[in-house]
Amino acid sequence: MFPYFFSLKKNNATLFYLGVRHSWNPTDKQFNIIKQKWLDFLKIAKHPLAVVESRGWKIYNTEKEAISKGGEIDFMAYLCHQANVPISCFEPDRGSEINALLQQFPKEQIAYYYFARAISQWYRLTQKPDINSYLLPFLQRDKKASGWNDFEFSLENMKNVHRQLFNTELDFNNVEFFSKIENPTREDNPLKDVVRASGKYRDQTTTDSIKNTWNQGYNLFIIYGEGHARNHEKILLEYQSKK
Repeated sequence: MFPYFFSLKKNNATLFYLGVRHSWNPTDKQFNIIKQKWLDFLKIAKHPLAVVESRGWKIYNTEKEAISKGGEIDFMAYLCHQANVPISCFEPDRGSEINALLQQFPKEQIAYYYFARAISQWYRLTQKPDINSYLLPFLQRDKKASGWNDFEFSLENMKNVHRQLFNTELDFNNVEFFSKIENPTREDNPLKDVVRASGKYRDQTTTDSIKNTWNQGYNLFIIYGEGHARNHEKILLEYQSKK
């Protein structure tokens, strides 16, 4: 059932959390549920703040356009703009995350994981641009964020890395493979340790910021991927129980 929902309260500050499936489909019924929860939240929130999973949101003129071009992130940006509510992202910056992973894993595995994640995201787009042009900005972003001057962030090198890691040729049509690579729960994922370490680092950084902001008296409306929701819930429940 999507979205996964829980709400908490600490020191009279309410927190609403929705764990969603990443979707760019305006007819997906989960967006109606998100909007209804948002309206319920606004009725009780004195100091509201929305928290989303990634930065770089854009403001569109309609709900349908926001969803089809930016999924739940731009949908929330649209709702926040309509209600004049601030929106924020508590994710760690990419550079700190990449280099934290570097203490445990080789550069090839780390770079390929982010590359595969971008491909999986491309599959989920309602309107898919050319995949090569879609991936290039992600590679350029990771090059800048990592500061790795001795690693080539290019499509050609990613093909080489794929061959090195998996002993096969890179095939953008292999949906199942890329779905597997980004999934931390699959034991047959050859990069599962990288994925899990990334998720753990992100969860810790994000929940630390949620706790700090919540403690300041903000009412928080949080939209995140369902895979993070249950981990965040455990951490936040434990924090809520502390005096």
